Order: sequence, then structure tokens, then C-alpha cells
Amino acid sequence: MATIKTTMQVTRTIRNLWVVRHGERIDKVNPEWIKTAPRGAWDDPPLTEKGINQAKEAGKRLRDEEIDYIFCSPFIRCLQTATAIVGELKENAKLKLFVEPGFVEDLSITQFPPGCLSAKDLQ
Repeated sequence: MATIKTTMQVTRTIRNLWVVRHGERIDKVNPEWIKTAPRGAWDDPPLTEKGINQAKEAGKRLRDEEIDYIFCSPFIRCLQTATAIVGELKENAKLKLFVEPGFVEDLSITQFPPGCLSAKDLQ
């Protein structure tokens, strides 16, 4: 009876998960904004110019990281943040941005339903 010797090689893939919060939002610097919120969606404020610059800075920081996917909340401020980050990344044309409706604020601090746009409207 022959003895069969096998060698099993296990490879380990390391993945990094970067979690980035949105930049500065308009309602935090101008509380009156909620009175004129588009669609009445007081929970969906856009970024300020400073917020956009913060997002670009995050993109510059992440420029040399290997990023395969970007997942984002459907709120405008989050999409603006993700878009600004992607704009700063190397070879950003290859990246896909996935909008995930499950990534929303705690529903106790949003409208019900949340005031973010639908997937169709965001497209």
C-alpha cells in the first residue's frame, strides 16, 4: 500500500475596510437651511464648500490605497463625499460606486421615510 503525501497551501488575503463619514453639511452651519430644504427633505442636506474640500482631502489620503469598491448611503451629502473622494483616487474610472439604502442614519433622526432620493432618481 502506497502512502500519498499531500501538501495543502493556504493563502490568506488581507482586506482593508475604510469607513469615511461625510464632510461638513449645510444645516450645521446654517440652521435656517431646513426651512427651504428641497423636497421638504430636511434630513438630506448637501455639503458645504468646506465639506467638499474635506472629502477631497480624504481622497488624497486614500490615493495610494488599493480600493476595489465604494459603498455609499443614498443621502446627497454622502454621495457628494464619495464622488469627491473618487475624483482624487488614482485610476478612478475603474471604480464603481454602489448606493446602499441600508446605510442611512438612525431612523429616529430622519424623516419617515428618510428624505433621500430613490435609486431611480439618484441614477
